[in-house]
Amino acid sequence: MRVRRALPAQLVATGANHLVRFSQAFDAPATDLIAAACHMSLEGIIAKRQ
Repeated sequence: MRVRRALPAQLVATGANHLVRFSQAFDAPATDLIAAACHMSLEGIIAKRQ
């Protein structure tokens, strides 16, 4: 999983698009992640099960 996250992390880190954020990996229930995204007024999240 770490290797697959490396390329997108590098692309986002270039700062070409300030609207996209690349976060750390979270070990939390999906409901908690969605609640946190709503609290931060984010438009959405993209997630994948490990």
